[in-house]
Amino acid sequence: MRLVKRKEFVRLPAGTLFAPMMQKWVFGELSVKGGSLDFGNETDDFLELGLNWIDGDDTYQVCERLDEMLADSSVSYPLQSAYGREGLFDPDMVYLVYEPADVAALVSEITKP
Repeated sequence: MRLVKRKEFVRLPAGTLFAPMMQKWVFGELSVKGGSLDFGNETDDFLELGLNWIDGDDTYQVCERLDEMLADSSVSYPLQSAYGREGLFDPDMVYLVYEPADVAALVSEITKP
């Protein structure tokens, strides 16, 4: 893994697995980077897919589904599939980026029998 500042991060390819640094050495939601949105400045934007949210048409439906899942552990919904804009435009933001070997190790760990 490596730490990358925003200016470099927005130039990384779609499919990059990452977690934003929320405060020093505290990282947020594991996400997949989508395409970059170029506004011609160092704070450009990008799309992201959070990996700890379920699919739904809107926030209301997602909350209903979460309530349903909480009430009955046999109910499940798939991972969200829509990418959204990160939209923070913070030039000082830092991201923990998973490199190919890290992703391979993660896949190996979660697919163990």
